[in-house]
Amino acid sequence: MNNIPKWQKQKQAQGIAELGDGRNDGGRGLARKLGFDQAEDRLIVVDVRDGNAAGDGHSVEVKAAEFGSRAEKLLIEHVHGMDIDDVAVFTVAAGAGSLSEAARRLGITPMIATRRLASLERSLGVRLMHRTTLSLSLTPEGESFLPYAQALVETEQQARALLRGDDEGAAGLLRVSAPVAFSIKVIAPLVPPLLDTNPELRILLDMSDSMPDLVSSGTDLAIRIARLKDSSLIAKKLADNPRSLVASPAYLQQHGTPYSAGELAHHNCLPLYGVTHWTFFKAGVESSLRLQSRFSSTSIEGCHAACLAGAGIALLSDWNVADDLSSGRLMRVSLADAEPETLAIWAIYPTSRLVPSKVRVFIDALVGALTEIKGSGR
Repeated sequence: MNNIPKWQKQKQAQGIAELGDGRNDGGRGLARKLGFDQAEDRLIVVDVRDGNAAGDGHSVEVKAAEFGSRAEKLLIEHVHGMDIDDVAVFTVAAGAGSLSEAARRLGITPMIATRRLASLERSLGVRLMHRTTLSLSLTPEGESFLPYAQALVETEQQARALLRGDDEGAAGLLRVSAPVAFSIKVIAPLVPPLLDTNPELRILLDMSDSMPDLVSSGTDLAIRIARLKDSSLIAKKLADNPRSLVASPAYLQQHGTPYSAGELAHHNCLPLYGVTHWTFFKAGVESSLRLQSRFSSTSIEGCHAACLAGAGIALLSDWNVADDLSSGRLMRVSLADAEPETLAIWAIYPTSRLVPSKVRVFIDALVGALTEIKGSGR
């Protein structure tokens, strides 16, 4: 180790150590694994708490034995000169559970993925993954290295994003997960202009009403409409999501129109599967109404379709029923003593370290569409 020139160590700055989280020994164990001599080797250290090297835009040198106490988050160089493409295969494979799936997500062949992982293991001198024809699992060394590898890849992507001017547009594959109805009514109309403006951008839209595991699925962004539960994920509120009680004219003619929450309790309501109560606000106070229901659906689209067919009263987002209300296919049911709970539309990210340009461009377009919807009264 000590015969590696200092300039080479500085030139090969690549790795990341996240310190102070109770999962390591201040980075010293990683330094030993990567071959640093704590007494002699010197590292290039970058304090990323404010995005600047050492807080002032410049990298500084500290001894390996010192860097554990210098900052909570540090960028450290890796003297073996790891190939970032090799590291990317490792991180994607860890999330995907197989090299073939990692290869598919990265747009390479399984053989190339296998070679890149082997190259990374040779450069580190350790085995990172147990591989069989049917499964893949991390070794203890792989588990220790994974968070550093993920941060390394994200930092490389961030560096490319910084060098790529905003006027060049977004690029690469954007994986978005969103509810089925929202995807059809709001996101799909955004796609043509978004792709026209960003020729190098590709979009994969996962239409699902359930929340995916963003990390293991490789999803860049999830859009959800709900009360957001506590999570390790990062969420940003995009807009309010007002909702209305609606029913078909035929249903209201046959069963009458409820004018109070008490009357609604005696009507056929059309909730999502597993929902037994709807939340309302009465004079600013939250209350729950137990539903009388003989029909439910795992998708809000099922509730919507049944409502159009005259099966009962549904609680749907205003953007979802705007066309039905204007055409007369549905009618709004207004209660004198209660208002349906307004939810929020959230953008959910797998990490706070980096929001790629492709994600920012998509969210900007989506916020613009939601602003337009709100302005039009839909």
